[in-house]
Amino acid sequence: MYPIDGRRAASALNAVLPPRHRAKTVAQLFDCSIRFAKYLLVGDHWTARRMTQASNLLGAAYDAAFSHAESNEQYEFEMTIFQAYHRRAEREIEQIRRRRLAGISSINDVETSRTVSRTNDNSTNTS
Repeated sequence: MYPIDGRRAASALNAVLPPRHRAKTVAQLFDCSIRFAKYLLVGDHWTARRMTQASNLLGAAYDAAFSHAESNEQYEFEMTIFQAYHRRAEREIEQIRRRRLAGISSINDVETSRTVSRTNDNSTNTS
């Protein structure tokens, strides 16, 4: 997994630079090979110096895209948490629905019904 800042920097580059020949453009900006530029475009091998260099070369557009990428990361993180809570709530609602269909109104009733069914099973087996 790539560091978050590297992904943010790559996201900002992808937002600011035109898609055509993007790797070649990045290679020229950072004075590196096209292969290394492709690593940068996916968020790998970013350093603070490279981020500063990108900010100096690309200006306010890069800085704005970099900041926007940060808010996207936060949004994605919060959505992941929300989705986990949502899935948990759906499971609990489904359990309650099943209990109601079975005529069980509370957790205590669940324990009672289990005990009763075990007792019935034991009495049936001993007869």
